[in-house]
Amino acid sequence: MLNGIGQGGDHLGENAWQDVPGEYRANLRRIIVTQGDTEPASVEQQRHLGLTCPSQYDLRNLFQVNVEEGRHLWAMVYLLHKYFGRDGREEGEALLERRSGQEDNPRILQAFNEQTPDWLSFFMFTYFTDRDGKFQLCALAESSFDPLARTTKFMLTEEAHHMFVGESGISRVIQRTCAAMNELKTLVITMLHQYRLA
Repeated sequence: MLNGIGQGGDHLGENAWQDVPGEYRANLRRIIVTQGDTEPASVEQQRHLGLTCPSQYDLRNLFQVNVEEGRHLWAMVYLLHKYFGRDGREEGEALLERRSGQEDNPRILQAFNEQTPDWLSFFMFTYFTDRDGKFQLCALAESSFDPLARTTKFMLTEEAHHMFVGESGISRVIQRTCAAMNELKTLVITMLHQYRLA
């Protein structure tokens, strides 16, 4: 959307929608619900990582990522409540009932039902899965539904931080692994499990 004008598709050049058009109601609701469902899911996946954080820096980043995911959830719930009536409120409640990895009521996307048992998994998740999330948010920021487009713009800046956490975390792991291999004078990575990486 550019200056309140839709940018493409069947509605090229038309004013952006301030309300949900009936013919797009179900699809827009499903898109918002799916996006909203990912936000608490990643927090659920990462909930135990604070117990094993490698540093205060990592703990602070984990908390920031989790707070931002919570903010993204509430942004999507706001849209559901404000623009989708009773159906939206019911969908908002369902977001709080589903749980990552729960067999009888799992999160919508399978990636958010996988475990994140350690920090390397967290770094990989924020590097790769949040990168995918960035492109999803970029698409939503171009929506002809103006409230959705405006809401996702702030989420994009926070998503960039999530990717930075992943990229810098992976970089630190690789640097420390290479340093340990040099110290041990080995190319056999399996020997590192005996070596405490400080």
